[in-house]
Amino acid sequence: MATKRGDTMILYDYLKQRMPAGVDLHDGWQSPDENRTFNAYVLERHGTFASIDIDEIYKVGIEHKSNLTIVKGIDGIFAITPEKGIRRLVDPKQVIGLIELRKSDRHYRTEQNDVDSIETLMTDSFKQNIGLFEKKGLFLLYYEGSEKQFGFYAERTGSESFLITARGSNKKNIDTRDIVHVDKVDHKKRIIYCTSEGKKASLNANVASVMFRNFPELNHILHSHIDMPFEKETRFDYSPGTKEDIEEIMKTLAGEAGPVRLKNHGIVVPGNRIGDIFNHIRGAGE
Repeated sequence: MATKRGDTMILYDYLKQRMPAGVDLHDGWQSPDENRTFNAYVLERHGTFASIDIDEIYKVGIEHKSNLTIVKGIDGIFAITPEKGIRRLVDPKQVIGLIELRKSDRHYRTEQNDVDSIETLMTDSFKQNIGLFEKKGLFLLYYEGSEKQFGFYAERTGSESFLITARGSNKKNIDTRDIVHVDKVDHKKRIIYCTSEGKKASLNANVASVMFRNFPELNHILHSHIDMPFEKETRFDYSPGTKEDIEEIMKTLAGEAGPVRLKNHGIVVPGNRIGDIFNHIRGAGE
């Protein structure tokens, strides 16, 4: 079957006919529908998986506000998530399955109190600890040349409150504009109440909140996109910022406040002391 865009158009047509409700599928010939809860983007690259520039594909996905970027290459299909997880897919049916897994109607939303300065909410150690993690290479860049870095660091300030790095923050040159104070989280209504100088908390702030709540001995949590062979690993890579993501992580932790490897999404490492986090990472690397 020949079409003006070949195999990629065939894939696009197959997916379009089978999209779950609420999903907007587009191929670069039209703009994404921002009213949809999930945007998937399909594109073609004339190369093998090993030869394709992942950074370039990832940037295309960001530009198109894609929740899942689907690529048809010479040797098959693969997908890239917003957290830069990469999935090799055998056939279009697996693409549909991945979209159904990632799509959620249980996202958390933010209610934000914007202030001129959050200095009065800062702790003496927060910036210092971020600097320690950054020097160890634990905050990876979105892509080469980007100032934004993946991951978060959170530090408890109260029974339900904590400081956390902002969404898409630059940890190398951190200042208060890239720091958010989460005042509380309503997990029933899925609302994050926070105070900042204009930015939202990390998309994973809901995970930090539920871990601090369930494990009162914890004072620090690091999320990094490096890969470490921790004993506990989530089975599914649900979309960050959703109830499904929290439930999967807490199910995997099984009541123990330890490190966890996130499928296609890096690691979460908690600690009572900041040194506990480094000990977990050092231990897994030995």
